[in-house]
Amino acid sequence: QPLEKTLGVDLLIYHHTFQSYIFIQYKRMTKETDLYIYRPTDSTYKTEIERMNSFMETLNLKAANKDLKNYRFNNDLFYFKLCPAKIENSNSNRMVSGMYLPLELWTILLEDDCTNGPKGGKQLSYKNTGRYFNNSQFINLAQNGWIGSRIEDFENVTEIIMGSINSDNSITLAQYKTV
Repeated sequence: QPLEKTLGVDLLIYHHTFQSYIFIQYKRMTKETDLYIYRPTDSTYKTEIERMNSFMETLNLKAANKDLKNYRFNNDLFYFKLCPAKIENSNSNRMVSGMYLPLELWTILLEDDCTNGPKGGKQLSYKNTGRYFNNSQFINLAQNGWIGSRIEDFENVTEIIMGSINSDNSITLAQYKTV
């Protein structure tokens, strides 16, 4: 609740080794004809995207320093995960399938004609996005520090997150261990 109201996200990932944050906003894709589609038209989406963009402006991302541990493909902290609205196995401990899209790519997709629906509205699906990260790719990139915030932004991001956590709302922390 507090992170979503502050940052417009559902999940925060912190990578201790790389002092890196990744924020994920989940969106449900509904089945229309033979495709699972997400339409970015609901009121919650609009406020979430405004919060993300505001945060990016507030953070005023710094230029990367020339440190090996600090190298990232990009410094995009925000990712959307679009998940088909279907339950494959409710007893499974596997991650829900879906596609991860960095905020920068998300913005490009919504400006491109490839996401125009038959009546002119915007819609995103596996078929029209072309490129995205699946679960395995995303996990690999995140675990190895290829994506997420840069080290020099760590203090600013942490300060904002701690302010959100300290607002007397709940937060769930999870630890992932590599084998």
